[in-house]
Amino acid sequence: MVEKISQLNRRQKEQAKHYLSEAKPQAVVVKYLEDSFEPSCPVCQADRPHRWGHQAGLQRFRCCLCKHTFTAISGTPLTRLRHKEQWLN
Repeated sequence: MVEKISQLNRRQKEQAKHYLSEAKPQAVVVKYLEDSFEPSCPVCQADRPHRWGHQAGLQRFRCCLCKHTFTAISGTPLTRLRHKEQWLN
């Protein structure tokens, strides 16, 4: 991500700074996680799960093979943290 920021021109950097200063920190983290997430089941590693609603603002998925449900933060240190506003602390 840092590499991509260095490739932006001055106007784009100012737009990004403005966007990030207005956005809630947890929303920025959620967007980053979901944008960089390639859904595959954390249990059986099957590809192409189905969308299965939302949970706490995150897209939830369901594996077609083992029926396990998960989000972009499943299996990460953020998995059971309930206070999104503290994710960046």
